[in-house]
Amino acid sequence: MAMNPHQLAQSEKSLIGAFPNTYTFTKNLAEKSLRQKRGDLNLVIFRPSIIASSYKEPFEGWTDSTAAAGGISLMISLGLIHQIDETGEAKADVIPVDCVSNGIIITTAHCGSVK
Repeated sequence: MAMNPHQLAQSEKSLIGAFPNTYTFTKNLAEKSLRQKRGDLNLVIFRPSIIASSYKEPFEGWTDSTAAAGGISLMISLGLIHQIDETGEAKADVIPVDCVSNGIIITTAHCGSVK
């Protein structure tokens, strides 16, 4: 049964259950589908936290997006933000993009070599 956008918005919470949003819900659906359909293929699901600008490669501070962590990095590098107030209890759960890409390459190579 098809739902119009209003009906879907009203039913969203009951449809996604315990997931905080549709993004995490659909990621979970995709991962379950991959696990069910993979057959005898090795499978890697690489789930980094928030991806930030690069640490070293292709050069320090490189980013291709001003969304999320990229926007904050850009504002800091332009001198528009000088400090971020926090209580000391919060942690910035970010990882540089080059660490993510290198991790994907290494993990995929390892997974492909495991019998």
